[in-house]
Amino acid sequence: MTQSVISFLDTVTQWLAIASWVALGVTVLLLPIAAFRRSRAIAVGGFWLAGVVFFVTLWVLGLYATIGNWGWVGVILGLILAGVGITLTGILSCLFASQWEALFMLLGLTALTIGTLVLAQRLSE
Repeated sequence: MTQSVISFLDTVTQWLAIASWVALGVTVLLLPIAAFRRSRAIAVGGFWLAGVVFFVTLWVLGLYATIGNWGWVGVILGLILAGVGITLTGILSCLFASQWEALFMLLGLTALTIGTLVLAQRLSE
């Protein structure tokens, strides 16, 4: 069963990676629009949507790393931590397995997620 879940997550992460690159491009295009007060609401909506795409990608990649490195025990431990803990267990599993590329990808997505959502919140004030 674990192999079928990993295979499914592999397919999902490929699609989410494409969605994240598109969201990053949209975010860059929305930065100049955010400078003008009249179009700021459009930029805020775009930043919020991009943050959600980054978060979903981050969560699924954390799940993928956790189940690949620590199995179902790590997944259950991560889900016990309010669901968002799966990202933390994914980061820790990559750290302990010396999977540096995956670790930096998870950390970068964490920064993108927090950055876009904070930017959207600040611009909406």
